[in-house]
Amino acid sequence: MSNTLGFQITKNDTSFMVSSKCRAWFMNCIDNTAGRKWENPVFKMIDKYKNINGDFLDIGSWNGVFSLYASNKFSKVIAIECDPKALVKIHNNILLSNFNNISVLPIALSDTDEIRDFGGDRMGNSMSSLFPKNVNKIIKIQTTNINSTNINFNKLSLVKMDIEGAEILVIPTLLNNKTFMLNLPPLLLSLHWYSEKNYNFPKDYDIIEVVAKLNMVYHTIINVTNRKVVSITDILDNELSNLLFIK
Repeated sequence: MSNTLGFQITKNDTSFMVSSKCRAWFMNCIDNTAGRKWENPVFKMIDKYKNINGDFLDIGSWNGVFSLYASNKFSKVIAIECDPKALVKIHNNILLSNFNNISVLPIALSDTDEIRDFGGDRMGNSMSSLFPKNVNKIIKIQTTNINSTNINFNKLSLVKMDIEGAEILVIPTLLNNKTFMLNLPPLLLSLHWYSEKNYNFPKDYDIIEVVAKLNMVYHTIINVTNRKVVSITDILDNELSNLLFIK
């Protein structure tokens, strides 16, 4: 269904509007009629932990796909994104859907407040990173520690983090947040292993060390793809990417 401004997308039991520039991707990957079932397990986790009295924190929101889907399932959605082209997409899609409970924070999360390189093969394709591989396609961007924001960590019912390797910088800051630690909301985490192909990670990049720190406080790790409990050894041996941490 469409109007002069946008196109309706329906995923499971949820409908929202997207702009004409986003229509093809959403129709091919997200809509119930799509042949490709992109990130289906993540949508199922959003359904599982929906809470109309709690908030959903979408770190690395890209075009707003998960934020739009979660809008009517949570009291508030906080979408964090710093890619300039992605920000245009998510703002347009929120406006077309007329959702008033999605708050977009146009910031780049890190462990420090500083100016860093940010980029990738092209902006807006969901793979831009603070560890860009292609040095010819980068911009300078101001980073922010998540603890400097006004996010109400006590109300979080679910956190999704997919930030192309920067999780090694952001997760330790969350673990230093007393309110977050007291609440410990379920954490959906996308890990990034393919540094040689897409990213220029530092030599001491060790995502397993970060996962181990999370495991010490959450205790249970689930492979989102098959919903089975996994160990750190399983994650390392199979380079598992989509994980759910629960207490």
